[in-house]
Amino acid sequence: VPPFFAMEFVEGGTLRQLLAEGGRLPLRKALDLATQMAQGLQAAAEKGVIHRDVKPDNVMLTARGQVKLTDFGLVKTHEDVGLTTQGVVMGTPLYMSPEQAEGREVDLRSDIYSLGATLFHMLVGQPPFLGESALVLMRAHAESPLPPHSSLPGSVSANVYAVVQKMMAKRRDDRYPTALALARDLSNY
Repeated sequence: VPPFFAMEFVEGGTLRQLLAEGGRLPLRKALDLATQMAQGLQAAAEKGVIHRDVKPDNVMLTARGQVKLTDFGLVKTHEDVGLTTQGVVMGTPLYMSPEQAEGREVDLRSDIYSLGATLFHMLVGQPPFLGESALVLMRAHAESPLPPHSSLPGSVSANVYAVVQKMMAKRRDDRYPTALALARDLSNY
């Protein structure tokens, strides 16, 4: 029997809805949600699953504040060798890793980048890059530096900003090697 996903019914809303209601989140809440998302990505990666579309719309929050990653429609498994055609772009441009934007091979570090863009949105109240088209956004993710720490709200410490920078490093070898390592760092703040 081939692998399949079963989705539970989750009473609650999406992270996108929460951000739309209040803009940016308090630091502790943002870090807690990001830690839970990292743990979920780690569990998926241990099963050979890469999400490829981590964004606020694909994060459900239960009434108790528990994170549920959803919409595994672009998922890639370790068995999908050759499934993605080189040069085909999949994902959401506001949160897309540079390698996704360039149509290159993805791995867990691509999901970590997208989680970094989502965490940035939670902390600042908007995604790290804005643009008039998908092409402009993808180019920004591939080439533009993050806004400087000095331009961010005072609640974002230099240490937390450094974690986001590492999550969103342009070269995936410069990112966290695992979501577990990321979750450990996030829990320190």
